Amino acid sequence: MIKYKNYNIIKRDKAKVNSLCKGVRIMKIGKLLKDRMDLLDMSMDTLIDATYIDEDILQNLYDNKIDFEDLDEYDQETLTNALFCSKNYFTDERERKFDIVMCSLNRGNEQDNIAIKTKCRLQRFVNDFL
Repeated sequence: MIKYKNYNIIKRDKAKVNSLCKGVRIMKIGKLLKDRMDLLDMSMDTLIDATYIDEDILQNLYDNKIDFEDLDEYDQETLTNALFCSKNYFTDERERKFDIVMCSLNRGNEQDNIAIKTKCRLQRFVNDFL
């Protein structure tokens, strides 16, 4: 049994905690991280070089062994900057729906990495400007 925020749950039911605990989120970002890295044609080595985050930490995120919230603020910011997204991208489905890169994937050649990176930079500029 795991005691979690006034809920006693069995280990196998840990995935149901999000629906039980309103406002409390356990955020595993492995799939989202993989998808974003694939979209940007980024390898783990490239991400490590871009963020200067320890390889073990990034690998644990990638493998869903640690939560996004377990990273300190600086590492969260560095990771999201390297992936051209906001911190809310990993925690908010609505944010992912309005991500300029995700919204424009059905236009043109999806394999055009230059266009994708340009869209990422435009999105970052608009977010910084606002």
